[in-house]
Amino acid sequence: MMKREIALSAKGITNAGQIVKLNNDFTFTFGEWYYKCPKFLACFISPKLCELLQLDPTISSFDISMKKIAVKRKHTSETQNEENLSEFEKTDLYNEEEMNSEFYNQTFSKLIGLIKGKKIEIEKEEEEKLLVHFALELGNGELLTILKKEGVEMKVDNVIERLTVLSNSHLAIPIEEEIGFIAEHFTEFNPKVIQKMSLESLDSIMSHPNFVVRSENWLYDLIRSFGKKYDILLSYVQLEYLNDEKIKDFIEYLEFEQLNISIWKNVCNRSKLHLEPRLHQTRHVGEYIRYNNDPFNGIFSKLNRESGKNCIENKTVEVTFHDKNSNYRGENELVNYSTSNYLELLEYCQSQSYCPGPTYLPYIIFDFKNRAVKLCHYSLKSGTKSGSYLMNWVIEGSNNDEWTEIDQQTTRDLCGCNLYHTYACNCKESYKKIRIRLTGNDSNGTKHLQLKNIEFFGQIYPVQQ
Repeated sequence: MMKREIALSAKGITNAGQIVKLNNDFTFTFGEWYYKCPKFLACFISPKLCELLQLDPTISSFDISMKKIAVKRKHTSETQNEENLSEFEKTDLYNEEEMNSEFYNQTFSKLIGLIKGKKIEIEKEEEEKLLVHFALELGNGELLTILKKEGVEMKVDNVIERLTVLSNSHLAIPIEEEIGFIAEHFTEFNPKVIQKMSLESLDSIMSHPNFVVRSENWLYDLIRSFGKKYDILLSYVQLEYLNDEKIKDFIEYLEFEQLNISIWKNVCNRSKLHLEPRLHQTRHVGEYIRYNNDPFNGIFSKLNRESGKNCIENKTVEVTFHDKNSNYRGENELVNYSTSNYLELLEYCQSQSYCPGPTYLPYIIFDFKNRAVKLCHYSLKSGTKSGSYLMNWVIEGSNNDEWTEIDQQTTRDLCGCNLYHTYACNCKESYKKIRIRLTGNDSNGTKHLQLKNIEFFGQIYPVQQ
């Protein structure tokens, strides 16, 4: 037969306690309450007591310290946005006041029920917190595991508090599951909540094989914002992916005494390669759409494929624009790269009073909504209408309606029908909105922004609203 493991529950202890009468030679005290029981049962509920009795067999009592439980009575100035806070953050919103005697008495009675081998019901969050305190005081890892791990779904808003309690208990409770969960969802946590974790926990998270970051620049800024105490975590930043500005800051900031083998290896990796902003397949959140000499197979094409149709038409990407000289709004065609479809559209519009082919716009804004992009290249294609070809423009990015320049061009690359060109750019940050804006006259001496197609390349990843 196959080898298997079996174990008996504590039910037998309960039955024996009802038949065999043992002396109540031990006392648990908790504030004004106490409970007398056989020393045998006292050891059953408290592994810490067992260790103490090995040192001094004459011990006859154990005092459980009082704990103030956070009562959900909010300060009048702290009522906003509570539903958006994690459980770990909410504790700062409550007055730390003692609950009434009835609450302490009832919860202590439930602990007594556990000592007797009975099942108990936990009806309130405050009861669970006090039982967690009892488990920590008694050194009962099994009880703590039941309260904080079993039957409780691990979520972003409770896992850090859970990890903190378990790791601070010093009861050798496995926390690999919590560490792995935080590592996989690291970009979803508020930086202020991350900073509340211990340095040891952060070290375990950042060294986890499933650890993800938005970018190495993001991780570097995050660690630097925590202060000098956390500088040791800089060894987890893969320096070869940092941009020049961050590398300069790193070199100027790091002191010689802080240099370790891990940081030195990262420095060597950085110095050995030409920086290309591609993403690590498992470490970096999102996807890197690389320019591979295919000028119109980039981010918009990816979004078209994922949605099954034109990503502007189905509002995956929102487009806004302005042109006082044009009454046509044909923004969908900017990411329609099918030549046959476009020619059909031109043939159809020959009998119309205006042509929905090339659009004439002083600027076009692409809003990626719940995504952000970090450009490395972009492609433009001129229209079929003679004249008014694009010659002067700037590409800009924004997250808050303040625009940052990404690239600027003054060129005749697009002065002709159906000409296209791909431009490299050095984008240091990611943006939810990208704008192409006219900065001078077109080839016809007017101020029309005539484009047939546009495509972006680089990093795209989800962002929180």
